[in-house]
Amino acid sequence: MEHEEFQQAMDEIIPKLNDQIHQWKVVVHNPHYKYMSCRIYKEQSKSDEQQEQEEEIIIVYDILLHPVYKTPAIFIRAQQISGQPLSNTWTLDYLEHISTQPELSPDTHPLLGIPCVSIGACSTWEILSIWSSNTDRLLALINVWGSDIGLV
Repeated sequence: MEHEEFQQAMDEIIPKLNDQIHQWKVVVHNPHYKYMSCRIYKEQSKSDEQQEQEEEIIIVYDILLHPVYKTPAIFIRAQQISGQPLSNTWTLDYLEHISTQPELSPDTHPLLGIPCVSIGACSTWEILSIWSSNTDRLLALINVWGSDIGLV
């Protein structure tokens, strides 16, 4: 898939997704590159040593065209409400509690250069290759992996 095709598919599905599930937005990384992102706010209990209160955590799901494999890919990162990123270890631990996905691995966000967790591009491509349109591929990516990683 080429980036222009990805952007067209993204523009087609975001209105549909926003009617059904969490709010997605288009992020303009630079004038020639856009990707889609969704933020989900979660309450995270602190340990007794850290205080007995809830802290709000943001789980950010970014879907962008993988720079090497040229297939839509999901990059997941966690941060405190203040914007302070949480470690890949924290994000992996969180996802392992809700996911059966074996293809989760520590990564670096290809556009932002910050720690994140991604789903293996090879696994993603195997699933997406059965769909004929790029819009269907993006919807399939969200529907197939989304329920397994807390997105839907």
